[in-house]
Amino acid sequence: MKYFTFSFDDGYESWVQVALLLEKYGYRGSFNVTLRYVANRRVDSRPRMFPASDTLTWREIAALQDRGHEITSHGLRHIDYVDATDMELYAELKVAKDIFASRGIYPKVFTCPFNGFNKRVDDMSKDIYPYIRGKVGINHVPVESRIYHCLSWPDAVKSITDNVWSVGAWHDVTDFERFEQVIQQVKETGAKVVLVEEMMKQ
Repeated sequence: MKYFTFSFDDGYESWVQVALLLEKYGYRGSFNVTLRYVANRRVDSRPRMFPASDTLTWREIAALQDRGHEITSHGLRHIDYVDATDMELYAELKVAKDIFASRGIYPKVFTCPFNGFNKRVDDMSKDIYPYIRGKVGINHVPVESRIYHCLSWPDAVKSITDNVWSVGAWHDVTDFERFEQVIQQVKETGAKVVLVEEMMKQ
């Protein structure tokens, strides 16, 4: 069997349209949200870390969750955890999860910004999240670890083959026509589109 996950980092407004396109094909995505980019409402003057794009609102995140998409924690501030102090790392992991919960969002997965993963990050996360995304790479099936890996989406799509779980990583999606073509390419491979949690439970 072939498996594929559509995974998106940070928290862009474009995800609203992305989710609709995935749903058109009966798929759901894994949306990895950094809390510093979330607001109660759109504010055109709000500073943005990434250019030429706005970010999600809490209402949009809740709607994604309600429609069966996976919301994962991408931390508080989008920092590299390899260089973080233990106190910073705890806040990125636990405080972020508590803030999500206060909004009715319950992530089971943590995704490391900048692929900032090592044994210390893994050890500290174990009591907080069942699953964590570490670095880039490919997972073979069956998945024998709680850590999953991503590739840039072109490489991930090319890697789709039997007994492999390929995870494609996007950020902001600006070309929806091209993105739909990618969905069609994934569909043509016959891959089963899965969420991270359901794959890691196997």
